[in-house]
Amino acid sequence: MIYHGTAGRYIGGEFDGREAKVKVSDNGGRTGIYYGGADKPDGDGHGHVTAINDQIQYWRELANEGGETLIDYSHDSQVNI
Repeated sequence: MIYHGTAGRYIGGEFDGREAKVKVSDNGGRTGIYYGGADKPDGDGHGHVTAINDQIQYWRELANEGGETLIDYSHDSQVNI
């Protein structure tokens, strides 16, 4: 999950077989992925993934698939997501 040259910008992509909106932090260490929302990747009911240095720290599934948080290491690593 490395998007060279995209720091600080949103780019299009795909995640879990769905259209995604991806943002890479300015330093390239954090990647936010929004996918599967109504009408647009970050629309109502979207799923959300945050990765730090290519390791998933947080993953919430789509609302229409239960909206459960599947992974949440954000508190363990002291990272605000």
